[in-house]
Amino acid sequence: MGTPYGKKEMSFRGLYPVSALMNHNCVPNTRYTFNADSQMTVKAVKPILAGSEIFTCYSGMLWGTPARRLHLYTTKHFLCTCDRCADPTERGTLLAALKCFSPECLGSLLPLHPLKTNTAWRCLDCGLKVPNNNICAIQSALGSLVGSLDFENVLALENYILNRITKFVPRTNQIVVDLQCRLIWEIGEAEGFRWNGKNLFIILYS
Repeated sequence: MGTPYGKKEMSFRGLYPVSALMNHNCVPNTRYTFNADSQMTVKAVKPILAGSEIFTCYSGMLWGTPARRLHLYTTKHFLCTCDRCADPTERGTLLAALKCFSPECLGSLLPLHPLKTNTAWRCLDCGLKVPNNNICAIQSALGSLVGSLDFENVLALENYILNRITKFVPRTNQIVVDLQCRLIWEIGEAEGFRWNGKNLFIILYS
């Protein structure tokens, strides 16, 4: 099936009638995997008390709130209002954060009212407010840039993460996190490259 990242990715559809009974939560209490025969295994990620609901996540766990809610609305026809979606910081992860537009500020922009789709964004440090349409324009441009990347070119991808994308978004942003995951995968797959403590430290913490 190839890798879960980059151009090797393949998409399949399957019918899993038992797992389909699980409702969605952006902080689920289970995780699932598939084996080579496409058999699905669901495991608890924390203790689940008898009588408690079993949740899965219908979207990407490492997506920011705007991306998750848009995906859920487009594909599942509902807007999530869970605790994570209602928290602008997403439990301190700042996965949706953008860098403040003020050149003198090093703060992060986050949605002011994350459960409202057209909400303005505000800087955590200086308080600067940015209209939603400006935020959407930035997000669209970032998506186009990432879509043009050659994910199998390890050196180019590493340079993009270290020297380009982090000029526009914080290292906590979902795009950076996703690119880091892709790069770590490609280092393990590409001929002439291998994982070691040094390159993993550079990717994750530089």
